[in-house]
Parts: sequence; C-alpha cells; structure tokens
Amino acid sequence: MKYLLFLLIANSLFANGVKELQKKAIDLKLYESREWHLLLHYKNGESLIDDELFFISENGKHDPKSELEATIDAFFQDSYEDGNLSARCIFVERFRWLDSKLNLGIKEKCERFETWFDEVQGEKMSLIFASSYMNNPSSMFGHTFLRVDKKDKPLQLSYALNYSASTGNDGGFAFAFRGIFGGYPAYFSVAPYFEKIRQYNDLENRDLYEYSLNLTEEEVEKILYHTWELHFFHSDYFFFKENCSYNILTLLEYARPSLNLTQHFSAFAIPSDTVRVLSENNLVSEVVYRPSKKSEIVNLLENSSEKAKEFAKEISYQELEPKEILEMNISKVEKMDTLELAYSYIDYLRLKKDYDFENPQKQQMKTLIARSKIGNRDTKLPSPKKPKYNTEDGHKVSRVKIGYSNRDGENISSLGIKPSYHQILDNQIGYIDGAEISFFDLELDIGDEVQYQMDFLKIKSYSSYGEFFKPKSWEFSTGIQNQFELQKPIYYINGGAGLTFGDRVKLFSLATLDFEHSKNYSKENMFLVGAKIGVFSTVNENWRTLLVGDFKSSETENRNSLSFQNNFFLNVDNSILLDLSFEDREKSFYTISLQYQHYF
Repeated sequence: MKYLLFLLIANSLFANGVKELQKKAIDLKLYESREWHLLLHYKNGESLIDDELFFISENGKHDPKSELEATIDAFFQDSYEDGNLSARCIFVERFRWLDSKLNLGIKEKCERFETWFDEVQGEKMSLIFASSYMNNPSSMFGHTFLRVDKKDKPLQLSYALNYSASTGNDGGFAFAFRGIFGGYPAYFSVAPYFEKIRQYNDLENRDLYEYSLNLTEEEVEKILYHTWELHFFHSDYFFFKENCSYNILTLLEYARPSLNLTQHFSAFAIPSDTVRVLSENNLVSEVVYRPSKKSEIVNLLENSSEKAKEFAKEISYQELEPKEILEMNISKVEKMDTLELAYSYIDYLRLKKDYDFENPQKQQMKTLIARSKIGNRDTKLPSPKKPKYNTEDGHKVSRVKIGYSNRDGENISSLGIKPSYHQILDNQIGYIDGAEISFFDLELDIGDEVQYQMDFLKIKSYSSYGEFFKPKSWEFSTGIQNQFELQKPIYYINGGAGLTFGDRVKLFSLATLDFEHSKNYSKENMFLVGAKIGVFSTVNENWRTLLVGDFKSSETENRNSLSFQNNFFLNVDNSILLDLSFEDREKSFYTISLQYQHYF
C-alpha cells in the first residue's frame, strides 16, 4: 500500500513537472520563435514536412504551439512510435534546443545517433552543385547537396547530405506529372561523397562545383543534428519549388536563423538561382571545380595529336594492342598521350555501358601496363580548365520582354514572360551551350488582332557529335496557340531527333514530327512530318546568333519557315533581340521584330 502511494505521488510530481515546463515554454512564447518554426519547417502557417509521424501533436503540421507542448511531454516518455527510439533520440535537435531554453534536466545516451554523428561530423561544410544533365529530365536544372568536411580526412571520404525524391522506375509522362505535382516522397539521406563523385562525375559526366561555406563548427553541428531527425520522415517532392535546392536552403536557414534564403523563391527554386542567393548573402568563401570524366577526356583530346587520337580509339575498340604503341616510330609524348587517352576512354565507355567487348577491364589493364613502361612526363599535362564563369554568374532565370514587329506592313506590339529557365539564344555565361529548357513561356502579339502562344514546356539538347562522343540531338515542346486566320486554339506536341556538329559554330539537323489538335481542322487532329536545319554560335560575349530553316507538311498543307535571330547582350541580364523571319503557308509573309529582354 505504501509503495502504491509512493508511485501515485511520484507520478503526480512528474506530471506537475512536465506541466510547469510546458507553461514556462508558453510564457516564453517559444512557439513563436523563428528557430522553432525553422525546426518544424513552417511556411505560411503550415509545415513543409508531409509525414504525419514527424508531428507529435495531431495538429502539429499547422499548430506550432500544440506541437511544442506535445514535444515536451514526449521527451519525458520512454519510447516513440515503434519503441526502437525515444522521442529524445529521434528529435535530437528539437531536444537540444528546448533543453537550452528550459533546462529539461534529462540525460540520455542515444547510441544510434551518437555512432552516426561520430562518423559524419566535420568542421566545415560545402555546397556542391552538379551541372545540368540533359539526358535526364529530373536533372536538367542541375542539382545541389551539402558535403561535410573533416580536417583529417580526404574530401572523397567526406559525407554528402542529400535531399532527393524516390521515383522508382517511372519515366516519361508519369515521371513529369508526378514530379511537378508532388507525387513522389522525398527524403534527406547521408552517403559517402565518393559515391556522389561516381554518380555525377563519372556515370552522368556532370562537372561538380564545390562552394565552401563560411559556416562555424557550431552551425555545421546544428545542420547535422537536424538532418538526423529529418531523415526518418518524408516530404512531397515538387520539381519546381520544394526540391533539392530549396530544402538545402532550409537547413542553412536553421543553422543561421538571421538568413532568409527561401524568401527569394515564391514559385520556383532553380538550383543555379539558389547558388546565386548564397553568394549574395556572403556565404561562399571559395569555389573549387571538379571536372567530370568527359571533361577530363576532352582535355586529353585538346592536348593530343591526331595520331594519338586515332591510335587511342583503335586501342579502345580492341583494333590495336596497347603494347604495339611502344614499338611505333612516334614520339614519347605521343605514346603517353595515346595510352592515357585510351585508358580514360575505355573507362568512359564502360561506365556508359557503351562497350561491345567482353572484359573491358582487361584492355584497360593492358593499356596501363604499357603506359607504365614509358615513365614520367618531362612536362606535366595541363589540368582541365575551370570554366571562366560559374553557374551563379549567368543570367537570372525569369525573363520579360517587350518589343515591336512589322508583319507585311502591319504594326504589332509584342509582350512576353518566361518564368524559367534558359533558351538557346540566351547568354551562355554559366550555362551549357546547346541546351535549352523553359516552361510556361507566354508571348502575345497585339496588332489588328491578338495572337498568343504558350509553351508549357520546351526542351532542346544540341550536343555536338564527334569521333569520341556521339550524343543524339533532340527537342520537345508542348503548348497552345492561336493564329490570326483561325478562330479556335491549337494544342500541339512537337518533337525532333537528329545530330549536331561543330564546336564554336554548331550545325544541327533534325527529323521532326508534330501533332496538333484543333476544332479548326476538319479531322480535328493533324500530323506533320518534316525536317529542321540550323546553325547557332556565340559570335562574341556580346552577340549570339541563330539561323533556322523549318520545313514540314501534312496531308493538307505545307509549312515552311526561315528565321534569323540575333541577341545582343547589354549585360548579363539585359539584351536586344533582332528577329528576321519568313513564313510560307497558305500565304507568305515577312516579319521583322525588335525586342528588349530583361532577365530577373
């Protein structure tokens, strides 16, 4: 009886102690604290975290006060949900922050967390930007993640903090639809940095830019503690905003609450723009360039003779034995160039799974053995050149334009707005030449009538085809438009595939297939087949030009057009576009257009 009475008194005192702490927290208005809101990822009165298990209170997703009270109560319970971990050992940063404010008086050893933290902790942190990868729609904007750096470890053995969607094997329309409208769960994860190097540098041939952040050790620790408690739970992934880059910014905001990084992104969060925001907030202390495997091979090609290139290709395709190079009447430098280029190119083909021979590693090993017999270079081979500009140096991704056109004597005012991202004729500083992706690009021509065109999505990939790299060029667009002579709108899907040649001046040729649907047509649906040829070039840093001929036909009509566009850059965010075009359909007409474009 006395023991039962003791338990009742102890429980009563315990409950009163929790209530006192809850009252103290409410009196201090901790639920209104910016740090508490950042810990719970509240934006506009609602948390960005969509996993209901992240919230201890039933109303926690929308009510920071009830979540605060429920959290304090949970910290004095033995377990959380499945019993494997207590709330104190899951929400380690919530606990640490509240303990600093309330002196909770709880000491608990969280072995799983402490083992994890001892492994990944570091003194510094870098933001890593992986450049665009045009063969994967989810990576066309680039990708960002964080790297934790330790003084006593090589960078390759550092750990990467990543936020990404779990997409399974989806592709095509299903991938695009679910990615745009939040149909995938996304998680924070931690992995060795060398795995990211292999994925981005080697497999996808994306250059990496390592931005050292001037965070303190305490701020780095806050990010790690918070990442631990986030990695248990998912959020809905939205391709255009709540994506990798946006969620990385939320971690940095929590580490340094004086920052307001996410406020710059109300609708779209493009990785290059998030990198720019870090620079504008003086968070970047140094930028290091890590070239991809493809960039390294390009560097070898630029420094090799034509003979070395030809022999390297023959070795790579097993038409020549590596040891035969040693007996050839060529210079020592050419022998070294040949074998080093062959070794790297075989590795590239192997990783791309574009190798028809068995056991490419054996050919690589024979190449390496032959190279070892030559000795060291007298002069070190130049490293791949870091691009003159970083991604944050490029133009901003939204654009508005205003202009004047004359079409066969009719004066037309033109307006346009494009939320994002980059087009072929835009300034190439900080972007990949020959790559284009834009969405919701609206253009209005206002004359005797109003003509409009809205490209919901437009993608172009014009990568140069050569002896060593053989990418296909392709384009895709879909949207809606009207035409002066037709009353009903036209819905369209256009596609094309072909090849691009050249370096500074690029020539492309595509076979095209277009589909249109409109009530104007007798059969409502129309297919057009054709060809598109063109040439584009950056004449100099202030002038970019594009010449395109487009020829297509259906069962009922032929459509031919020729356009010559010149974009003159006043600076990185302002330009003047001169467009001369000719169209031949049921009738022919010429158009001259002059437009001012501002990127913001």
